[in-house]
Amino acid sequence: MLPTPQWPSEDEGRRLHTEMVRGISTAPRDFADTYFQPLCNHLAIAFARVAEDIRASAVSETIMNVIERPQQYDPTRMSFNKFLRMSVEGDLRNLCARDARRRGRESSLEFVDEPIAGGNNCVEPVEAPSLDDPRVVDEIASFGPHEHVTYTLILAGERHTDVYARALGLDVTRADVAAVVKRIKDTVKVRLRRAVGGRS
Repeated sequence: MLPTPQWPSEDEGRRLHTEMVRGISTAPRDFADTYFQPLCNHLAIAFARVAEDIRASAVSETIMNVIERPQQYDPTRMSFNKFLRMSVEGDLRNLCARDARRRGRESSLEFVDEPIAGGNNCVEPVEAPSLDDPRVVDEIASFGPHEHVTYTLILAGERHTDVYARALGLDVTRADVAAVVKRIKDTVKVRLRRAVGGRS
């Protein structure tokens, strides 16, 4: 049975949106935690034939876009929930188009071979897996909201700590923000390594 989206109330959504516009530090994390699963469930119903990992990546992109540019939502034009549904559907269509262009050429997760500071960097010599590898697909599908956001940024080649921090709802002024971001990135890389038989 397909999941039924349990949408937050419109008042709750607009409150979170207002807090993001005002720059309240906890708002991005609260927004991501509140809307990640409802948006995933919405796509599971509306786009059931699309791979789960692609649907989850679309949700991550939508959440990141709203966090980075909350002013794009105009409350006079439509409800916040409707805006999010339209946004995530558009992001999913864009991802599907990119995925279609990607198919037929090798796409590997080479970033999992990057060394991880503070740990054992010895990795079993396995060939970088395809994004279509069932083990990778299953592992990505099990990511939490913050891991999905981080994975999407890594895959896009993003390297700026402040971009990760804002997308994850972290206070960019905190002294340990770089260490926190790196810890989350390393977690994603380790999980993908282990999924294909490597060691961290």
